[in-house]
Amino acid sequence: MPTFSYLGTYVLSTNDDQNYTMEFYIPNNCNYRSTGSSGQFCISISLKPGQTQPSTNFVSNTENYISSRTGLTVEFDQPDQGGVKKPKIVVVC
Repeated sequence: MPTFSYLGTYVLSTNDDQNYTMEFYIPNNCNYRSTGSSGQFCISISLKPGQTQPSTNFVSNTENYISSRTGLTVEFDQPDQGGVKKPKIVVVC
C-alpha cells in the first residue's frame, strides 16, 4: 500500500560505496524527472498531461546515482493535492 498518493514504496541499494540504485513506485498515469549532481538529486513526480488524479496502479521505476565524498541525498518532490503541500521525502546515505 502506498504511503502517499504519488509515491509508493522506494528502496535505495548499493553494490559499493559510490554507486546506488533507487527503485521507486509511482502511479502509472504520472511522469517523473530526476535532476541533480554531486550527490544531491531530486525526483519530481507529476501527473501526465490531461490527468487530474493519480492512479491507484503503481509502476516501478529505477534511477542510478553516484554519491559524492559527503554522501548521497535523494529527495522526492510530490505535487500539491487539493491545496495541501505534500512533504518532501529525503533519503540520505
